[in-house]
Amino acid sequence: MRFLLAICILSSQSLLFAQQSPSDYYAIFSKIDSKDTTGLYQKIFSSENKNPDKFYSLVAKGDYLFAQDNLKDAFDNYNAAFELIKNGPKDTLYALANYKIGSLHYFSNNYPEALKYYNRASLVYNYKVENYQQARLYNLLGSIHIDLISNDLSIKSYQATLAFYKKINDLKRIASTQNNIGIVYTGKKDFINAQKYHDSSLTIRKELKDNYGMGQSYNNIGTMYFTMKEHSKALEYFKLGYENRIIGKAPLGGLIESQVNIGKTYLMLNDKQNAKYWLELGLNDAKSSHNYEMQKRASEQLKELYYSINDFKKAYELQDLYFVIKDSLYGMDKKSAVENLVLQNQFESKIRQDSISNFERIKSEKIVAEEKEKRNTIWFYVLLAGIIFLLIFVFQLYKSNIHKKRTNTIILSQRDALNQKQKEIIDSINYAKRIQESLLPSSKYIERTIKRLKEGKKE
Repeated sequence: MRFLLAICILSSQSLLFAQQSPSDYYAIFSKIDSKDTTGLYQKIFSSENKNPDKFYSLVAKGDYLFAQDNLKDAFDNYNAAFELIKNGPKDTLYALANYKIGSLHYFSNNYPEALKYYNRASLVYNYKVENYQQARLYNLLGSIHIDLISNDLSIKSYQATLAFYKKINDLKRIASTQNNIGIVYTGKKDFINAQKYHDSSLTIRKELKDNYGMGQSYNNIGTMYFTMKEHSKALEYFKLGYENRIIGKAPLGGLIESQVNIGKTYLMLNDKQNAKYWLELGLNDAKSSHNYEMQKRASEQLKELYYSINDFKKAYELQDLYFVIKDSLYGMDKKSAVENLVLQNQFESKIRQDSISNFERIKSEKIVAEEKEKRNTIWFYVLLAGIIFLLIFVFQLYKSNIHKKRTNTIILSQRDALNQKQKEIIDSINYAKRIQESLLPSSKYIERTIKRLKEGKKE
C-alpha cells in the first residue's frame, strides 16, 4: 500500500524534472513507476553511480526508500537533498524538497507537519499551478485542510488544482477535484454549491464510464442529502453508489462505507429490519477486513438500533465493542504519534525549526481548556450540592422552629385556660363561703349562746 502511495507522488514529478533535466532520474522514475525494481537498488546506491547532480541522486534514493516503506532512511535522504539547496533561492528545487518531506509526513498521518512543509512549497507557486507535481501538492493541501476543518483554505487549494486540470483537459482529475470541492461545500452546509460540483463531477464520470468514480460521486451526493435530512433521496443515492462501486471493483473499504451509509439511512427512516440487515453486513465485512473505523461506525449505529427495539443486552454488547474499537484506534494514534515525533525531531534538529507546530500548540491549549472546564464543572456541582444541602438544613431548622412555636402557643393557651378555670373555681368557693357566712350565725354568737345555755342549767 505504501508503495502505491509513493507511486502517486513520483508520477506527479515528471514535468518538474523535465524542467531541471536530471541525468539519471527518468530511468529510475520509469522503473519505479512500472514497479520494476529489479537491480534498481544497485543502480541508485552504488558508489559507481555517476549522476553528477547530487540533489536528484538523493531525491531518487529517498523515493526508492519511501516506496519500500523505509521512512527513516527516506527522510535522511530527503533532508540531505534539502540541506544542499536550503540557502539558495526559493525556487522549484526548494519547493520539491519541502514537498517530498511533507508527503512523507502526510502518509504517516502527521498532518500538522505535512501542512508546514506543503505551505513552504506552495509559497513558491502562489496557487499558480503549472504542472502535475504542483497540482498534486495543492490537492493534498486541500485534503489536509478538510481534516483540520479549514474549509475556505481547502476550497482555495482545490480550485488551484482544478484550474490546472481544466487547462490540460484532464477529465478524470477534473471530476475527482470537483468531487472533493463538493465534499467541502457539504461540510459547510452550502448545498447549492455542493450540488453544483457533485453534479458536474458525476456527469464527467458518466461520460468516461468510470463506475468506480460514479460510485464515489453517488455516495457523496447521498451524504449531502443525508446532511440535508432528506433521507429518502439519500438512500436512493447511497444504493446507486453501492451498485456502481461493485461494478467498478472498488476496494472493500468503499463497499463497507456504502453498506453502513445505507443502514444508517434506513434507521433514520425507521425501517429497522433493513437497517439491521445492512448495518450487520457492514459490521461483519469490517471485522473480516480489520477495518476498525468502519467497525466503529457500524457498531455505533447498531447500538442505537437495538436500543430502539429494547434489546438492551445486544445494545450493551455493541456499546462495549464501540468503545473497544475506539480505544484501539486511540492506541494506534498514540503509536503513530510517537513514530512521527521521532521523525519530526530528527528533521527539526537538522534544519533548526520550531519543535512544536502551531497546530499542536492549539491542540494542547484546547486540552488544557477542556480539563479546566471539567474541573470548573466539578466544582460547580460540588458547590451546588453544598448549597442544596445547606438550604435543606435551613429549611428543616425553620420547619422545626415553626413547630416549636406552634407547640409553645398551644401549651401557653392550655396553661391560660387552666389558670382561668382555677380562678373561676376559687372565686366560686369564695362566693359560696360568703353566702354561707351571711346565712349562718357567727362563731362568736354560737359560743355565747352555748355559754348561756350552760349557765342556765347550773341554776
